[in-house]
Amino acid sequence: MILRIRGAHPIFGIVCGVWLLGSVVLPAWGMLDNPFSLLVLLPVLLLVGPAVPVGALLLGIKRFRKGRYRSGLGWLTILAASILLCFQGRSLGETLRFQWNKPSYDRVVADARAGKCAKADQKHWNVDIDAVDCGDPVTVIFVWDGFLSMWNGVIYDAGDQIAKTSRDRSPAWKNRAIGHLLSCSGTSRSLGGHYYLAGGNYTSGTDECG
Repeated sequence: MILRIRGAHPIFGIVCGVWLLGSVVLPAWGMLDNPFSLLVLLPVLLLVGPAVPVGALLLGIKRFRKGRYRSGLGWLTILAASILLCFQGRSLGETLRFQWNKPSYDRVVADARAGKCAKADQKHWNVDIDAVDCGDPVTVIFVWDGFLSMWNGVIYDAGDQIAKTSRDRSPAWKNRAIGHLLSCSGTSRSLGGHYYLAGGNYTSGTDECG
């Protein structure tokens, strides 16, 4: 027996659902940060990406012409969602990834504030950290991905100096080891509570930043 979904194209509907979900999930789990994963996914994204909004538009128009307004509205909603995710999908995915990991980040920050930064303490953190400074202000680099000296991820900076340009950061903050390391790094947006989405290049602090 063939199951028919009334007023819809089942296979294309499934493709749309998977594509919309993937637009959020892939950035949230860092799949688009890895160049090797991106190389595999890029052909799929290039083929399916344009097909979803175009197909949804054509099906929406077709339904409206037949007077099937609810079905047409549904397809146009998929069109609107696909356009929105083209511009905001990565940002939404990054926010979800941060919120998913935030309880672990908060535990690390709590330990750092309490001065529990010994190697024995760090074994229980269970998150990827490139550097931590338990001094005041507490600063922690939660790395998501990187290549050579390039990196991206989340920074907790109790002093909020990372949000400033390298030139405007306080001398005391810049002269710490972690300040030197982050001299050519900056933030893309605030995540609240002294957390920032950030990235850049690790340096010795003496390199010239472009």
